[in-house]
Amino acid sequence: FALDGLDEYPNLYSPGDLITGLITNRILPQASVIVTSRPVASEKVKERMNTHVEIIGFMPKQIEEYITDYYKSQQHLAKKLLAYIDTHPNVKDMCYLPLHLAMIVYLNKVSRSQNLPETESEIYRRFVSHSVIRYVVKEKGDDDDDVYIERFSDMKKFLSDE
Repeated sequence: FALDGLDEYPNLYSPGDLITGLITNRILPQASVIVTSRPVASEKVKERMNTHVEIIGFMPKQIEEYITDYYKSQQHLAKKLLAYIDTHPNVKDMCYLPLHLAMIVYLNKVSRSQNLPETESEIYRRFVSHSVIRYVVKEKGDDDDDVYIERFSDMKKFLSDE
C-alpha cells in the first residue's frame, strides 16, 4: 500500500481507523506500507515503521549550482540572486526545496525590478499569477518576453490594446 500525504489525513490514530490499522499492522499484518508525509507527521509515524527515509532537498552548494546553471549566460544575474538569497533568511530556507527554488528563479527572471516574495504563500500567489498572465499573453499571440504585466488588474488594459 502507498499512502501519500499522511499529514493531511484527519483521523490518524483514531481507534478502529483503517489507515491506522494498516500502519500498525493490525490490519493485513503481512502488507507492505509506504507512507509519505511532511516531517511533522512523520515523527508520529516513524516509531511504527521499520524503515524511515527523509528527503532533505538541496544542499547550499546545489542551490548555487542550480542558479548558476540557470543563468549560465548571465552570471551577473546569478550573483545578484545568490546575494539576495543570502541576505533574506526566509527566502534562503525556501530554496532547499527544489520546487520552491525553481519558482524563485523563475520569479526572479520575470519580476524585473520587483523584490522576490519572502513567504511561501506569496511565492505560490505570484507564480500562479505570472503563469496565468503568460498563458493569456501567448493566447493573444504576443511574445511574452516583450510584455510586462505584474498584476491581474493590469491585464484589462493589455487586453483592450488591440
